[in-house]
Amino acid sequence: MAGMSETEVCVKIELSRAKKQLQSMLMMNLEARPIIFEDVGRQVLSTGHRKSPQELCQMIGRFHRTVQKHL
Repeated sequence: MAGMSETEVCVKIELSRAKKQLQSMLMMNLEARPIIFEDVGRQVLSTGHRKSPQELCQMIGRFHRTVQKHL
């Protein structure tokens, strides 16, 4: 990671770790049938449609530091 400060490298590593942890937690939580039904209901009520777990993991994977600065 040439050209990056030590802080930037740490932030990049921590962000990558946090994304993997979030994706893992999402997939583990959706293993139980009642949780799946709750997730479907919550998504449909709040957005009008449901995203698959794979779509959610892809969205998490696409999150990057410039998006974080806007939040």
